[in-house]
Amino acid sequence: MAGCPYAGFIANGYSCKDPVGQSTTNIFKDNVAHSVNGCGAAIVPDYALSDGGTCYQGSHFKAYKNEQASIGVMQTTNEVRFSNIVSVDNVKGISINLSGETDTEKIALLKDSFIYGESSDLAKDCPDGSGNTTGANCYCHAKMGHMST
Repeated sequence: MAGCPYAGFIANGYSCKDPVGQSTTNIFKDNVAHSVNGCGAAIVPDYALSDGGTCYQGSHFKAYKNEQASIGVMQTTNEVRFSNIVSVDNVKGISINLSGETDTEKIALLKDSFIYGESSDLAKDCPDGSGNTTGANCYCHAKMGHMST
């Protein structure tokens, strides 16, 4: 998905009881979002699942050069788990934010993933000598790898 104004994908996550996302309920997998004016994907709880409101997962997703986060999560849940995520040069990296007024601990887990943020010499979007600092092919935002609260 590319060039969308808000999110490349808005998709349900899958149950925390599903260890690798192999159940029939997992329909969002192996997707790529790039150059989105928002986040690459908003992966949200599937409230049709028995544990959808307390714990959910997302996996096997790639995003690059999005103007917000590769994955943007701001959900009321106790736990969210992400695995096998590749995030490259997204302005706000991976953004995982959990909310809700409960006495339980909030858990955000990210594993088996790769995050590539800004580097002074690698992956320059506006190479020296190109003469292009604001053009359509120039993506000159400061980037971070991870943002969470």
